[in-house]
Parts: sequence; C-alpha cells; structure tokens
Amino acid sequence: MYKDSMVQSKKEDMFTLSDIELTQSLQKDMANKGIHPLMEKYEMLDCVLELVNKKEPEFKIIQEYISCPDSRQGPLLDLWRVDVGKCQMPKRSDKL
Repeated sequence: MYKDSMVQSKKEDMFTLSDIELTQSLQKDMANKGIHPLMEKYEMLDCVLELVNKKEPEFKIIQEYISCPDSRQGPLLDLWRVDVGKCQMPKRSDKL
C-alpha cells in the first residue's frame, strides 16, 4: 500500500499538472483572440479606451502630479482615458 505522504505527493502533482493544462489552454484562447486580458475586461463593460498623447496637457499634469516625492515611484509610461459614460457599471445597492 501507498503511504499517506506518497498519496498526498501524487495528488499535488496531479493538481499542478491540471493547473498547467488550464493555463496553457487559456493562453491559447487569448492568443487566438489577440486581445490583452485587461482590454477584454473593459470591452465586457462596453467602455471606450483612448490613449492620451504625451504632448497633451492632461498627460503633463498627471506626470507632474506623480513626480511628487510622496507619490508612487517610477515613470509614467502611458495614460488612458476611459469614457465612463458608455460603461455599463454595476448598479449601487442601498443594502450595503
């Protein structure tokens, strides 16, 4: 008979293989769609995303804001404008 530790080890191996298989199938699905996972989420909300040009005042204001010492670290790579007027946001519940 197998020892409990050996059975547990085999069980963990099977879970790991299952996770790998699932990940690979998800990656194939995403490759077939050609859509970034985050972009897919915005599309599900029916949002319109627009890349803000680095020369626009909006970009410069936010870049200046995040360059403050108390702000986050690292350069601002891209800025996206989200048209929330067209998003189907979940309705607020008064029960919360």
